[in-house]
Amino acid sequence: VTMHHASLDYFAIDNLTPKGPRNNADVGNPHDATRPLVRNVETSTATSSLSTGSWWCAQGGWPSKQPRTTTEIFFVFQGFGCLTDRDGRRHFFGPGDTVVLPKGWSGRWDVAEPIHKVSDRCQEKKKKI
Repeated sequence: VTMHHASLDYFAIDNLTPKGPRNNADVGNPHDATRPLVRNVETSTATSSLSTGSWWCAQGGWPSKQPRTTTEIFFVFQGFGCLTDRDGRRHFFGPGDTVVLPKGWSGRWDVAEPIHKVSDRCQEKKKKI
């Protein structure tokens, strides 16, 4: 079993890899950058895997219509945004907030001030029949 660790500097915005503009944006010109720490680390029950990394995104908005295939938990370092559920309920977040996007969530992202976050994504493994 391997333990993984990263200092805050590891996730500094200057250390992230640009991904370019979001192709589904309908407000502004959001573009983002990421840096993974770990990808697809098997959990102790071996029924899921965990990925951890950092994400930064410029101002803008976009629909997230497809239901999530992972559960994501993120902590906001800086910036402000809003997630809107399919039913129209709005959830505002900013520095110091922790957000959980459950598997199956869909809705809308709006970034009011550039967001920088660190997140964990849990992916359930497909059951063998």
